[in-house]
Amino acid sequence: MDKEKQIKIHPSTMVLVVIAFVAGVVILDVAYQSAWRSHEKVIEALASTDVFTSFDSTTFEGTSFSKSNLKTSKITAINVWETTCPACLGEMGALEELSRSYPREDFQLIGICADVFERGGSEINQQQIEKGKELMENAKVTFPNVIPTPEMYAFFRTTIAGFPTTYFVDSEGNILRAIAGARKLDDWKKVVEEVMEGQ
Repeated sequence: MDKEKQIKIHPSTMVLVVIAFVAGVVILDVAYQSAWRSHEKVIEALASTDVFTSFDSTTFEGTSFSKSNLKTSKITAINVWETTCPACLGEMGALEELSRSYPREDFQLIGICADVFERGGSEINQQQIEKGKELMENAKVTFPNVIPTPEMYAFFRTTIAGFPTTYFVDSEGNILRAIAGARKLDDWKKVVEEVMEGQ
């Protein structure tokens, strides 16, 4: 009986494979970051939108949340997330800490769960709201999470390339800056302070 031939890979071949793999990862990362930056520019180009200046909705708990709530702080961060987004849920702890890091008159943070509508965006899916509430409770989130209006839903679906996306708005709801993707607490603090300095 013939012995099975053993496949031997030359060390130089292994080195080439590793180099090709690393190069591929770097190229993908650069492309990904470039796409996010382009996405942020698109959102900022739409800063004149009135989607947040006419804010009138409710929280998961049914409490009214409107433009008047934006007026309580100089800056509001609006974190748009989805219930099926691991990156969104993964940064909730950092966002909770961020929401407690500044005086309320200077900064507040709210969440908007983008996937609470039925397909087409005309009707609310109550099961999705309950799922969102449960996820926020599990993450020990205390900042308000708001149900988007149909206008917000349409805006998110036409401008957001991926979740999470966070908008920074002034007390009138005007978009000051948009950030695509999740961040760590220290990175979020840098962004908040940059936005505050610009006001």
